[in-house]
Amino acid sequence: MPFYLALDSGARVPATPAQREFVACCRKVKAPQTAHEKAYIRYVEYLESADDADFVEEPASGRRGARDSLNASLNYGRSILRRMPNRASASATMEELKFLLLASGKWVPTVLADRELAQRLASWSAESFNTLSNTYTRAMDAGFGVMREGGVPPSWHRLFDGNHTLPGSMEAVRNAVPDDSVWEEANNWLAAFASDASSALGMPVVTLSAENYAFLSSSLERLGLSRTWTLDMTHYNAEEMLSAAIPGIAVLFCWNKAEQERFAEMVGALAISGAVAANPLLLMLVLVSAAQAYQKSRDAGALTDSMRGVAKGGVLSGIVIATSATVSGPILVGTIAGIVLALMARCAGRKLTENGFFSYVGVLAVDIFRKRRPNEAPI
Repeated sequence: MPFYLALDSGARVPATPAQREFVACCRKVKAPQTAHEKAYIRYVEYLESADDADFVEEPASGRRGARDSLNASLNYGRSILRRMPNRASASATMEELKFLLLASGKWVPTVLADRELAQRLASWSAESFNTLSNTYTRAMDAGFGVMREGGVPPSWHRLFDGNHTLPGSMEAVRNAVPDDSVWEEANNWLAAFASDASSALGMPVVTLSAENYAFLSSSLERLGLSRTWTLDMTHYNAEEMLSAAIPGIAVLFCWNKAEQERFAEMVGALAISGAVAANPLLLMLVLVSAAQAYQKSRDAGALTDSMRGVAKGGVLSGIVIATSATVSGPILVGTIAGIVLALMARCAGRKLTENGFFSYVGVLAVDIFRKRRPNEAPI
């Protein structure tokens, strides 16, 4: 009985199709079919109908008999059911956080990989936040005039001047006003860096010479990658930082065996999203997380599961991105259509029937309306 109560309460995540069907019965999404489902539903209905009754009676003889054992069992079951709406223990809260991080870490970068959406967000960010002009921003832009005279496009100077990488910008701000305290330097650097990172092109990952960049872009162009993609890949902006922040947090928290395949799916989705969006931060995160996932998957079976998860995540992310790029109309129309197709493809991969698909969606909807964590991620 504790096993069934744990499934019903959400303390145990269903791991098999039979367990998911059992949870669907508990949520009243489908009628009970198996003997286990029917017995448990009758048990719960009996507890609910007898909730106000006084079952614990002291036997006249003073002996504890079968009735007392039954009363103790029923009272235990009722106490579990009463605690179900407020079962947010520290462990359950952490599991909910991990679930949200893994789901958000997969879908947020996938949605933001849409070029039109990313460009609109970058334009809005530039207009709203790339407005700071003071001694520190001018110190970071000290080489702008010289490079412009040398024929470098205005938006490219950050890649070549050496003052806009993380260490280069810190050094430029430190030298701007020698009398600043450490706190003032840090505060002014953060403001200047955030302002420049909010621009459409953003900040460079590394400093390159014009010759090295020309060689890099021409080499990648031979592989079919445009010069625009190469320029974007060498920079990151605020939108790309946001896209990488959530999965970056997920990498720190989600490392146990139960989350291994879902974590691998997130890595696969990040690889596709990062490549399509030319987001260097996402691709760096993929390398780090893939290396750690490999360390966690030493045995052959676990490694196979991880590879399957990476492939699945990449396919689902690719479906959303391709659909969003193909469907005409408002951005959200293509994105929503892509997510629906991805969910259908995932269910098809599980060989679910049509009733099974809608039963799962029903379970998800009920859990969301009850403000509970879904028993298994649909993503």
